[in-house]
Formats: sequence, structure tokens, C-alpha cells
Amino acid sequence: MAAFSLNIQKHIESGLVASGKFDGSHACLTAVTSGGNILVHSPHRQPQIKNNDSEQPDGRLSWSGELAELQIDSQVTAICTGHLGEDERDILLIGTATHILAYHVEDNADIFYKEMTDGVLYITIGKLGWLSDQVAVVGGNSSITVLDSKGIEIFWTVVGDIVTSIAIFDFEGDHENELLIGTKDFEIKLLKEDAIVWDTKETASITALAGLSNKQFAYAVGNGTIGVYEGGQRLWRVKSKHRAVSIRNFDINGDGVLELITGWSSGKVDARSCNTGDVIFKIQLSTGVAGIVEADYRRQGRPDLVAVSISGEVRGYAPGTTMDAPEPGEIMRELMSKKQALQMELRQRAASVPNMYHHTKLAVSLISARGAARLGVAAGPGLLVHCAIVFAEGVFEGETLVAHPNKPQGF
Repeated sequence: MAAFSLNIQKHIESGLVASGKFDGSHACLTAVTSGGNILVHSPHRQPQIKNNDSEQPDGRLSWSGELAELQIDSQVTAICTGHLGEDERDILLIGTATHILAYHVEDNADIFYKEMTDGVLYITIGKLGWLSDQVAVVGGNSSITVLDSKGIEIFWTVVGDIVTSIAIFDFEGDHENELLIGTKDFEIKLLKEDAIVWDTKETASITALAGLSNKQFAYAVGNGTIGVYEGGQRLWRVKSKHRAVSIRNFDINGDGVLELITGWSSGKVDARSCNTGDVIFKIQLSTGVAGIVEADYRRQGRPDLVAVSISGEVRGYAPGTTMDAPEPGEIMRELMSKKQALQMELRQRAASVPNMYHHTKLAVSLISARGAARLGVAAGPGLLVHCAIVFAEGVFEGETLVAHPNKPQGF
């Protein structure tokens, strides 16, 4: 069961959720609202901080109890939290179609405001192996830009397509982080300085990347597929009819091994084994997931897994959480699934006819000729093939082809 839950009564934009310790010690939740503003929720905010607010009337941030809103004049396309430079306090990075803003929430002041000619579609903060300090990595319409703590560009390279996701992690296992990027044209590329050292192509636009452990990383694509690679080899993948909104690593069952956490557009949050993809934990939110973060919201000295829905529902789960007590929504889903299975069985029995074609076989052939694969399906006497569904990775749009052959004459 959830360690805590609350509702911030705001509509949250999908995929635009982050957490940070803006004063260096207290965890805050940050999200983009439907109005385009930045919402900051601080459950441990002290009343005396209000004095500081009144001393800074020109600040962008306006507090009301535990909540504050940061007014942004443009549509927000990306947010990220982390610390740059020597200050251990996290800052908030905000991206729009034309600029990036670095904001200090605790000081209620801009750090830098920089024009980005290629736009801002994704931001992350981390330590790259070939640079000495923490940096901000910005993905644009066709390029990657690396900024230092003052907003100065220290690295830039062309990617070739729209950047949709970025992860910084140790791909090669040499204790030096590389830069992993996903693009709209289905590609995942690994950069070391300005060289591409590994790349692969998936079956749809890359929507999320997350570094795991032991040279593993997770990915999600726009057709509902998630999976894990290790050292450039794919370990597994699964496909859902729903879209994966957020992926990250977290030790949800407290066994010392990180799991892959996925938040879905359906409101489901599940945890899978990074090695096999087996589901070991799942819960259901009332509406679609907006984002998943780690945050020590209860000040226990270790972070909880915090899931945020698009309707503003917030739930936290501590390491060691089990599914012994299913969530009410999950119970209803299981009952509905059983009901549908029983109804299907009843319809099949009601429509049963004498099985006069018991020994009839279906013949399937697959041959390649002139660079094409030719699939043939034939039924025995008296039977018709009404529909054929073919699943093939990277061959058909959405990986699926459905064919409805014409009914032959005489039937």
C-alpha cells in the first residue's frame, strides 16, 4: 500500500514532472500545469519562509501555503532539476520553444536565461566522462547542446533529427558516463564527445530512456513498447496498447536490486525485473500517469517512489513495498478481465456446432524472393480464412499487418 497520498488539485501535463531539493535538504515536487505554469509543492515548507517571499517582490515564484506557481510566458516543453557548480542546492531548468531558463527556487531568482535557436525539447543534468563538472544537456530539433552552471555553451553537436529523450550513464562499464539520446526517427545513439560509438533503430519514435545498472538501459517507444538493452544487446521487450509516459530505476521490493519502473497513460504503474521483464509490482492510479520521480517526501532518510497522475493525485511507495493488498482499481480490473473471459467462453459454447472439420489443417508457408518475404496461408476443404494477423518487428507500421481476404465465389 501507499506510504502516503495527497492531491494537489491541479491538472498536470504528461511527462513534465520532476523533484528536487531546492534548499539542499527538503524534497519538493515540480510539475507543469495545463495553463503552462510551473507548480512547486513543498510539504515541509516553513511558515517563516514567507518573509523571504515578501522581500523579493520581483521574483517569478508566488507561494500560497505548500504550493507555489512560477509564471512562464511561453509554453513549457521540458523541465529538469539538479545541481550545477559548487552549490549543492538543486536548481530548476525550464525549456520552451526558444529559450532555456535556469531558476533558483529557494532564492526566487533567475540564474541564467539563454536563447536556444534549435529549441528545447528535453533537458537532463549529469556528469559526462569527458567533462570535469556537472552540466546541463539540452536536446533540440536537430542538435545536442551542453551548458555549464552559468549557461555558457561548452559543447554542441548535430544529431540529425528531433531529440526526444536523453540519458547520461555508464554504457561501457568503464566508470565514465556516455550520452545516450533517442530521436523521433526511431534511433537510439550513444555519444562519446562528438563521436557516435553505438546506435540502433527501433520500431517507433523513442519517447523515454533511463540508465539502469551493469551497462543496462531501458527505453520506451511511441507504439507502447518498452524494453532493456545491456551492452548494446536487447535483453527483452514487451508491448502494451497504452503509452509509456515515464520510466526510471528504483528498488521497489527492497532486495537491493534495481527494478524498471514504468508509468503508463492508462494510470498503471508497474515494476519489472531489469533482466527478464517479469512484473513484480503494479498499482493503478485513477487517471493517466503524468510522471514518476524519487523523493524523500516523508524525510525518512531515503527516497520513496512517487507517482503523479494528470489529475494531480500523488502517491508515494517506500522501498520494500509488496502487492499483498491490491489497490481497489487493480481488483476491479482483475474482476472485469475474469468477467470478459467467462462471457467469451459462454458465447463460444452457445455458438458451438458439430465439429465436422476436426482433422482439417491450416497450411502456412514463408519464403523469400527478390528481397521480399512471401507469406501464404491455406485452409482445408470447407473452411475459410476470414482474417490473418501478422506481427513483425520493423516491417509494418505499428509492427502489425491485418489482412481480410475476399470471400471466394461459391460460398
